Amino acid sequence: MARNQELDLLKQHEQKAFERKQGLFQKYKEVRNKVDSAYQTMQSVWSECSAARERMNRAYETMKNSSEHYKRVWDDYGRIRNGNNARIEDLKREADREYAEMKDCFESASDAYSYGNKA
Repeated sequence: MARNQELDLLKQHEQKAFERKQGLFQKYKEVRNKVDSAYQTMQSVWSECSAARERMNRAYETMKNSSEHYKRVWDDYGRIRNGNNARIEDLKREADREYAEMKDCFESASDAYSYGNKA
């Protein structure tokens, strides 16, 4: 009979160990599911980060091309302005002279009209 008690005791220990093992296995599965979920989230965030980096690189290239185009246009304008600067200054002086002559003529006509010379 002592042997049955010893065998029963061993069986009880074995059953407790099995139950402990099953509980730990369930905890392992739960933790594994959390790890898998975290990994999926990390992959999703990484994909979003990569897509954002691609958009940023395209925007930078667009900005760089736009800036280069602006510089070329501004350089062309400067070259044209410098090439025609003498002509522009001549036209400005001529316009100023013609304005002064027109002003003098108007004042002379106004004075003549004021003094009775209506012709």
